[in-house]
Amino acid sequence: MQSLILRNIKELKNVGGGKNVLREKLEKIVGCLSNEEFAIICEIVTADLMFNRVNFKKRTSLNYAIDIAVKCTNVFKRCA
Repeated sequence: MQSLILRNIKELKNVGGGKNVLREKLEKIVGCLSNEEFAIICEIVTADLMFNRVNFKKRTSLNYAIDIAVKCTNVFKRCA
């Protein structure tokens, strides 16, 4: 299951002619992110989805994943 989520996140990063769809949607909401910040946020979101969604056999929509990413970004920016 873990490889499926990681593969889906990697696919979102490369859709649209090499542009990062997830990053573009996230930056529209929270503002600019450096490459390091985005990498850390992707790790946090992946861990959150793995624990709270996959382990309980729930499906996750793109909108829900973006919502989690926005929340994680806000927390990360406050703590970093």
